[in-house]
Amino acid sequence: MPSSIDSDLQLEIISKFGSIGKEEMIWEKLQPNEKGDWLNHRNDIFETFIPLAPIKKFDSKEKTVFITYSNGIVTSRDSWVYNYSRSELELTIKPMIDFYNAEYETYKRAIALNPKLEVENSIDNNPKKISWSRSLKSDIKRGRTHTFKADKIITSVNRPFCKQSLYFDTPFIESPSINSKLFPYTGSENKIIAVTGIGASKAFSSLMLDHITDFQSLMNCICFPLYYYEEKLKQTKTLFDTSASDSEYEYIKRDGVSDFILDQARKIYGLKVSKEDIFYYVYGVLYSSDYCQRFENDLKKMLPRIPLVDEPKDFWSFSKSGRKLAELHLDYEAAPRPEVVTVDGEESNFFNVRL
Repeated sequence: MPSSIDSDLQLEIISKFGSIGKEEMIWEKLQPNEKGDWLNHRNDIFETFIPLAPIKKFDSKEKTVFITYSNGIVTSRDSWVYNYSRSELELTIKPMIDFYNAEYETYKRAIALNPKLEVENSIDNNPKKISWSRSLKSDIKRGRTHTFKADKIITSVNRPFCKQSLYFDTPFIESPSINSKLFPYTGSENKIIAVTGIGASKAFSSLMLDHITDFQSLMNCICFPLYYYEEKLKQTKTLFDTSASDSEYEYIKRDGVSDFILDQARKIYGLKVSKEDIFYYVYGVLYSSDYCQRFENDLKKMLPRIPLVDEPKDFWSFSKSGRKLAELHLDYEAAPRPEVVTVDGEESNFFNVRL
């Protein structure tokens, strides 16, 4: 049966025949390619493009566009650590931390009487009090208590164009990945290109962001940064150091775009090209309808690879388009209201939009 026929239609055809052995049935023999694709074969040209992601992070010898990348965060307790209101988030987080510490004290007393007691058999699993996960159970076993830290409440992107306050304290983030290297402190500046990850059931998409983002902001989200930060102890303290984190550490900003891709681009397009130009070029290419359609099957099974176009004018066209797109996607809240849209009930919490 032809592979291009919709699966529901295939079943309908088979049910009408009553048997798949009838002569009227038309079959097409499928052959997997060398990558093991039976259907939706990948495009061989895609393999010749330059990978965005390195095999080994922070390896300067990798021949990739970016030095590193990060998954979006997985909290395992979204309803606790996310909130549109900062004040409401505090009211949620503080009791949860107090409950965790109380459960630790209960476990500590119980383990003194029964050294073989498992954490799971001691803690209270009341979902209205806490959301347990592997890491928090491990913290109890290791004797760790936690305190609320107001400076850990940051702005994050939970879903596309949807910002929320996030309590980004790693004990309460099940999988933080290396986001603390991309946004190491409150007010740290960065831009990331978030893309749909491997194995997503939804179509490939990308989005420019300037905050930490969730793993499902784009399905199985992978983030490629303009910069990453290295942390080191300060040699001397100054009169302006006001907190422990400020006084003990300083951060060195490093380029997320590789020297390799800069050298390649300058050979083709001239020494005027910067890593920031390449960063926006990538974003422009990822938004090309021709690129997304032509390599649709590849982008479902692999992280993006980027071609370097032949003509300098095409490079600059993609780079400038990517920069303009980034401005639109980052500053969407400041965009003027379209004249064709009328908003009713602005003073209330609910409103209707008419075109």
